[in-house]
Amino acid sequence: MAFQLTSENGRLGRLDGLRGIAACGVVFTYHASLLFAGGQLTAVEHIAPLSWLRQWGWTFVDLFFVLSGYIFAHVYRGGEALAGRRQLGDFAVARIARLYPLHLVMLLLVAAIAFGRAANTPGAFIANLLMVQAFIQPFGLSFNGPSWSISIECLCYLLFALGAA
Repeated sequence: MAFQLTSENGRLGRLDGLRGIAACGVVFTYHASLLFAGGQLTAVEHIAPLSWLRQWGWTFVDLFFVLSGYIFAHVYRGGEALAGRRQLGDFAVARIARLYPLHLVMLLLVAAIAFGRAANTPGAFIANLLMVQAFIQPFGLSFNGPSWSISIECLCYLLFALGAA
């Protein structure tokens, strides 16, 4: 049986799966560690795989973005799928529709719980609402700290669409 990279519908299932593993790695190594105050995770650091994940888990973010770029290039190769304004608009709507609802729910939840924290200012809230929190200092780590990556992801989508067009 020959190795097949794409499925019948053109999806890169194995790479999508690896991308999913990378996303889970980010959640379990970085996002989860933000839920615990300093020192609460030290009890498991003597377990070698968990220690490695705690130290090197950030690399899952890079893996996720590299795989995403490859998958997008595969799906939109040749630029034909993003040749016109309509296609670019559809691309933008699809990307925002995937990111924004969960981002908004988490932002509102964190705002309700922790609005009084020093970094959680009205300006930081607006930056998070517009998904530009990674580009405006010191807002990058306000409210939902890990959401800074959404700003970067949106920038990557913009650069990809411009490059593909």
